[in-house]
Amino acid sequence: MKVSYFFIIFLEYEAYVLDFDGRVEKGSVKNFQLCDPNNDDFVYLQFGRINEQVFSMDFKFPFSPIQAFGICLSSLDNKFACD
Repeated sequence: MKVSYFFIIFLEYEAYVLDFDGRVEKGSVKNFQLCDPNNDDFVYLQFGRINEQVFSMDFKFPFSPIQAFGICLSSLDNKFACD
């Protein structure tokens, strides 16, 4: 279960960790996943940093390419709560 995995990682490293299946190589506050509310293992959209200037975006139905890109683009704006 994904929640218990987060809990174990939090206790060991005092940080939350998302599983991007090897697609994301660099930690960032801009990395995120949108999951099915009933099944945490089913990811609709994930966005993460690969290196300083390259990001990865993966999406599935119900998102169109334009919708997914818009959501990911909005995450690149300043994160006032994280600065």
